[in-house]
Amino acid sequence: MAAARPRAVQIRRDLRALLSRTKAALAGRALAAEIPKAEFVQLDSRNHILLGNEPAWTGFKEAVLAFTGRPLAAVLARDRGFRV
Repeated sequence: MAAARPRAVQIRRDLRALLSRTKAALAGRALAAEIPKAEFVQLDSRNHILLGNEPAWTGFKEAVLAFTGRPLAAVLARDRGFRV
């Protein structure tokens, strides 16, 4: 029966993390709803600040470029440091 306790603790932690992400997503959706022409884009990351080596980084850059109306090719041509 001792093995059940660590499992219950893990389930509680997972539930807390899920609820935290759900609250953050709801807040993000509410914020996006207040910005003209904005849409909420949920990115999969374990970090609060995206890192350049994360798969979500590419999605973030694509969403920002789409929102600002800047085509990727123009950004790449002008800014050699901007990598996708």
